[in-house]
Amino acid sequence: MKTWKKIQQSKPGLLASLLLVGFFLGSMAPVQGQTLLSPVHGYVSAEPFQIRREYVLTLAALDGLLGFDPVRFAEIDADEREVLKRMITAYLDGKSPVSVDGFPLSMELESIHFIARSETLGLVEDKRDLIPLGDALVGVTYGAATDGPPELIEVIWEVFPPGTDPAILDVGVRDQMQRFELYPGRGKVKWTRQAPVVTPELLKLPAPPDLEEVPVPTFPALGAGCLLVAAIAGLTALVRKEKASAWLGLVVLAGVAGGVVLWNVGRIPLGTPASVVEPVTDEEADEIVYALLRNIYHSFDYRKESDIYDTLDRSAEGELLTQIYLEVRRSLELENQGGARVRIQNVDLRDCKVEDPAPGGEVGFVAACEWVAVGEVTHWGHTHDRVNRYFADLTVHPVEGQWKLTALEMEKEERLEQVVKSLQEQK
Repeated sequence: MKTWKKIQQSKPGLLASLLLVGFFLGSMAPVQGQTLLSPVHGYVSAEPFQIRREYVLTLAALDGLLGFDPVRFAEIDADEREVLKRMITAYLDGKSPVSVDGFPLSMELESIHFIARSETLGLVEDKRDLIPLGDALVGVTYGAATDGPPELIEVIWEVFPPGTDPAILDVGVRDQMQRFELYPGRGKVKWTRQAPVVTPELLKLPAPPDLEEVPVPTFPALGAGCLLVAAIAGLTALVRKEKASAWLGLVVLAGVAGGVVLWNVGRIPLGTPASVVEPVTDEEADEIVYALLRNIYHSFDYRKESDIYDTLDRSAEGELLTQIYLEVRRSLELENQGGARVRIQNVDLRDCKVEDPAPGGEVGFVAACEWVAVGEVTHWGHTHDRVNRYFADLTVHPVEGQWKLTALEMEKEERLEQVVKSLQEQK
């Protein structure tokens, strides 16, 4: 079982992540990196399988660029927000092209939201009924799927605030971000990766055991028949004594010879053929379930729907594929962050006990499991840590020679504060 001590030894990053989240929740300190140094603050951020181009715009300073009436939009209600969103996306359409490793990216609009500063969460969606123009910030996100971490990112930035203030642009990957001050006519940026980026990979699962045939007793019908004939002939000869003819002796000899020769020919089974399999132990289930969970979360590192489904298909079977896709995607999206998706960094399988073997002597098992998923999401220039804990019954069977999840019954899900508080109490 992957106990807390084993997790510390085998996955040191997990403990650090949980402690970081615990500190974040316990101290409630202001989130760093949220100071906007310009009315136009941009981010071009790379993850292993996605590039995002994001804008954080101070709306009051951009009325000249966008062409809206500041008097009309002095207080912005829900309908006026939709009008302004259309104006902003129309203005940004096609601007600030991004190339990765020499190839231009076609980036699609993922979200646009009015946002506000939160001292504990950074920038979050602004859900006030009326937003004063002087407070209004807009976050816009474009994204493109990639095949892996970039070596080179090139940007031609084309969105600048009025006046003499520069646009601020942060470019790069986590822990390798570089900041640029850009002006009209001087908006070209090149960023080169300086250190490797860890790309998630599927974990290898142990092979399912083979069914072992149980020998079925058989009856040597032909051989036994010959010996029976020999026995009858011999008894007849004994009864008849002097009257016994020579042919009875020949029958006895032939019957004995036939019984010996045909003893292993034409045997009749005395039952139905069967197979047995050794039941899966808790330790074996722990290894299998951990790898399946980690691979399922890894599927959502991708951004192309086909890649997500193809990777999920290696760990889940049948209708469960769709259920997992919907459930996991829902749990990984931050609603107050405009739908940004958490990327799981570590999985702690805290408990995994086999409850039932597979029915009918099949290979497989049902296990009651508890696990913690530790993730992060970088969005609008800051990083959130996210911890979820789950309790579920998992049914696992071999499908086409590999273990797959075939059923999932979620019992309970906990988020953030409850999980971290509980983990701190257990240390």
